[in-house]
Amino acid sequence: VIHTLATTASSSVSTGSLIADGGLGVAGVAYIGGALNVTDTTASSSTSTGAAIISGGVGIGGAVNIGGITILTDTTVSSSTSTGALVVSGGAGFGGAVNIGGNLTVLGTTTSIDSTDTMITDKFLGLGKNNSADISDLGIWMQYDRVDATDAQYAGIFRDNSVSGKPFTFFDSCTDNLEAGTNLI
Repeated sequence: VIHTLATTASSSVSTGSLIADGGLGVAGVAYIGGALNVTDTTASSSTSTGAAIISGGVGIGGAVNIGGITILTDTTVSSSTSTGALVVSGGAGFGGAVNIGGNLTVLGTTTSIDSTDTMITDKFLGLGKNNSADISDLGIWMQYDRVDATDAQYAGIFRDNSVSGKPFTFFDSCTDNLEAGTNLI
């Protein structure tokens, strides 16, 4: 057992109470009561390169700030909100563009897109999935304004499930607030 009573603070690899000119090997658990500062600048290009290489998992109880690119090399497929190479228990905020190379599944009750233009390459847009008993009205509406920002009006098409024959209805100049779920019928 080596015990030093010196309390000299460390501000570099050559200062402090204990200085080792060579490497340091620790076979057991190491407890560090202050900040751990790694000054090596070796870049990482894989899970076995870089300034810090950790072979096992890492448990972190506080915030993590990453100043460079973060690459996840795990290829675990996601089949639910609790599986995949990256699982986030809370919300996620992105300040820039997001590119998704696979499918996107959204499991909420409301999906909001606040963009200037939305371009969809598909020729068909499906509405009413799982409406097997024909119990829901279906439709698309658009909001526009003829006079000023206080004159919101709506136009669109809807299918009334209670009407037989020709259940589709076009509408225009509707002033009901459709965003609040107002029934068109």
